[in-house]
Amino acid sequence: VAPDSLQNIEHTPSDFQNFWQQARSELDSVAPEYKLSINKKYSSDSVDVYDVEMRSLGNVRVNGYYAQPKNKTNLPVILHVQGYSSVMTPSGLRDSVAQFFLNIRGHGNSKKDVNPGFPGYLLKGLDSAKNYIYRGAYMDCIRAVDFIFTRSEIDTNKIAITGGSQGGALSFVTAALDKRIKLCAPDVPFLSNFRLYFQIANWPFNEFKPYAMSRFKSVDSLYSVLDYFDVSHFTPQITCPVMMGVGLYDDVCPPAINFSAYNNLSSTDKKYILYPKSGHGLPSEQYNIKMDWILKHFN
Repeated sequence: VAPDSLQNIEHTPSDFQNFWQQARSELDSVAPEYKLSINKKYSSDSVDVYDVEMRSLGNVRVNGYYAQPKNKTNLPVILHVQGYSSVMTPSGLRDSVAQFFLNIRGHGNSKKDVNPGFPGYLLKGLDSAKNYIYRGAYMDCIRAVDFIFTRSEIDTNKIAITGGSQGGALSFVTAALDKRIKLCAPDVPFLSNFRLYFQIANWPFNEFKPYAMSRFKSVDSLYSVLDYFDVSHFTPQITCPVMMGVGLYDDVCPPAINFSAYNNLSSTDKKYILYPKSGHGLPSEQYNIKMDWILKHFN
């Protein structure tokens, strides 16, 4: 089997680029109103951790944690984005790299203005692409990059993004929409090649189908919305180095949908790591490999 040679039929909307340019323009019109406060619980002798609040698309408040090594400058930074329904908190702090742990809208400590819950998140605003919750969630990640660019201690030529599952999807999308991302390290990425995905995995199709049949009378009608959020439609725009982790026994985000996104990359520096006995949760060694890969690129 040669997974990097598998081909998928693309269904990219004709106005895909304009759709996301418009979203970015709307985000730029929202004053971010960054607010930082020290978080003593997560801070240490070598790293200060701050609670961060900012305004994103639709003036929605989103939050995260910024870990800043003390008395350091010209730091690389890693933006961590989260899995579906998970809560992002600071972990794996280092005194050689800054890190931003983002909770997108409806997750963790970013539920003040948007909180559809789980299940329910996947269906929020699904009546149209402009209203769909992931339009805002993708822009939350761009706003996090905006925040990083305000930090004088950061070397803005050294920004990496990483996450697993939904976080893998967010990593790919952010790297596609924002060239300020210089490294992308997704694991088991979600939200790709929906037509194939719905054929081979029980979830999330079992959430989408009842909604589609009750609202639109067919599943096919969903694609007119989901095609704007399909990660495989974003990845041709990615040119930075990429490293992807895959579990061959993953029945939540199966390898076929991971490679639907990966194989569309424009990056010439790309690789993947397969874990033949792993499912949706990859071994802890993948985290260490990923961090080493990022820090090696950033010297």
